Amino acid sequence: MFRSGLTVNVAKSEVVVFNPPSDISCTFMYNGQAMAIKNSFTYLGVLLHSACGLSEVLNIRMEKAQTAMYSVFRRCYALKLHNVEVQGRLFDALVTPVLNYGCEVWAADVLGKISIIKGEKSSEALLLNFMRQSLGVRKSTPRAAMMRELDRTPLCSMWLYLCLCFYGRIMRRPANDLVRLCMMEDLAMARSDCRSSWSYNIQACLRHIGCLNEAENMRQGHVLFAMVAREQFDQCYHEFLWADLPTGVQSVYDCPDRQRQGFKLLTYHQWFQPIKKEPAFWTFEMNHRTDIMALARFRLGSHSLQVEVGRWNGVALRSKRLCPCCTSARDDEAHIFICSGH
Repeated sequence: MFRSGLTVNVAKSEVVVFNPPSDISCTFMYNGQAMAIKNSFTYLGVLLHSACGLSEVLNIRMEKAQTAMYSVFRRCYALKLHNVEVQGRLFDALVTPVLNYGCEVWAADVLGKISIIKGEKSSEALLLNFMRQSLGVRKSTPRAAMMRELDRTPLCSMWLYLCLCFYGRIMRRPANDLVRLCMMEDLAMARSDCRSSWSYNIQACLRHIGCLNEAENMRQGHVLFAMVAREQFDQCYHEFLWADLPTGVQSVYDCPDRQRQGFKLLTYHQWFQPIKKEPAFWTFEMNHRTDIMALARFRLGSHSLQVEVGRWNGVALRSKRLCPCCTSARDDEAHIFICSGH
C-alpha cells in the first residue's frame, strides 16, 4: 500500500515490454504475484504497442474520425443541410478533433517520413473522402482542385503545428522541471541520430519542408514559431499537388491531345479557380443537394460532357470528343454556353 492509501490490483494490471528481444523470457512480479505480459495497452486513448510503437495509432484515429464524419453526414442529410461551407465547419468542429487527439505524441512518427510531404494519401484520406462526399464528385476529381475550391489545407500540417506548440510549452517550463528534462534528453538522443526519438522525426519533417533554420534551432533546444512551419508545410504540400499542372500552355485549347496528365487541373486553373484565397463563392450560397452536385461537378471536371466521358468511350483524342448536338466542336465547359443545341 502506498502512503496515499492506494493499492495495486494485480489482476487488473499488465506489463508491456517495448522492443523486446526475440529470445526474451521473463516474469514480472508485484508483491509476490505474477503480472500478465501483453503486447499493447491503451493509455488515455492512445495505443502503445510493444513492437509497433505508435505506428498503429493513426489507423485507429482515422477509423474513429471516419465514424464521426459519417455521423455528421447522416445528421446533415436528416436535416436537409447540404450547404458545403456549413458541412465544412461541422467537419472542423466534430471530426478533426477526433483525428487529432493525442497527435502531439503519436504524429511525430508520421511526420518524419518524406512520403507525407509528398501528399501520402493515407494521411489525408479522411479529408479527401469528406470533400468528395460533400461536393458529390467522382473519385477521379483532382485533389488539388477540390482543396482549392474549398480553400482547405492538409490535416497533417495541423499535426506539425500542434507538435511544435507542445514542444514550445515544454521548453518554457523551469529548467529543473521533469517534463522539460525528458525533452532535453530526447533532443540529446536526436543529436546522436536516434531515429526513434520524437524530436528527431519533427526535425526531419522541418528539413523536408525547407525549414532548415527551424530544424537547427530545435536541435539546439530553442523555441520555434509554430505557425511559420505550418505555413511552409502547406506551401510544400500545395506545390506537390499542383506539380502536374502543364506549364507553358497559354489556354486550355493550346494543350495538346497527347497531354493527358494535369489537363483537368489546367481547365480548373484557367476557367474556375477563385482569384482570392478563400472558398469559392457558391459554397456559401447553395443548399440544394442536386444543384450543389451539378455545379461542383461542372467546375471540377466531374461532369458528363464529352471531353470527360469520351475517354471512357474510347475516343482517345480530346479534339475528337465532339458535341453530340452540333458535332462541330469539342464538347467542354466553354462550348455549352455557345452551342444552340444544348
